[in-house]
Amino acid sequence: MYATTSWALLYSGICGFGIWEDGSRKSIFSLSISSFAIFMINYVVAILTFRGAGSFIGPSKTTILFVFTFILNPILILFWFCSQMVICFVMLVVNRWAIGSLLLTAMFFIASQFMLYGVSERICEGLNHYADGLLFCTLGFMFCLMMLYKYWEIITFDDDEYYRNTQVVPGMGSEKETSEYC
Repeated sequence: MYATTSWALLYSGICGFGIWEDGSRKSIFSLSISSFAIFMINYVVAILTFRGAGSFIGPSKTTILFVFTFILNPILILFWFCSQMVICFVMLVVNRWAIGSLLLTAMFFIASQFMLYGVSERICEGLNHYADGLLFCTLGFMFCLMMLYKYWEIITFDDDEYYRNTQVVPGMGSEKETSEYC
């Protein structure tokens, strides 16, 4: 699932360059098919690794699974991050708010991974096994997703979820009162 999410994120980052129309049937269909293919490839590699389906892959030979999980996925996320920085610097004429939220997204993501893989054991021992790095990883990843949403909100000008219709509704005040609040 991690690989599918990384791929979908990269795919959406490539859509930002206008290579194909974002939201079209072709775009959504190709995203669905390619995401399913990525999911199946990772699933098959995991199953073959744990079942020991060959001389080069098995429970004691997890190199291929390691490459798929810990090398390819961060590369996809890094490419997505670079594509978004290019969009912020080139296409949005240096939008500082977008760059700041993108950098905070990266910071929270790196911190969450560090909490999970770097200091989880120390946290677990320090808290007498009441919590480990997964708790702090989850919190960091939640902040990462919040900043990712904020980044999306900044760069999409016409898709504001808090958009209000500013037209005068008959029977709900005069045009003068409405224009004071808009």
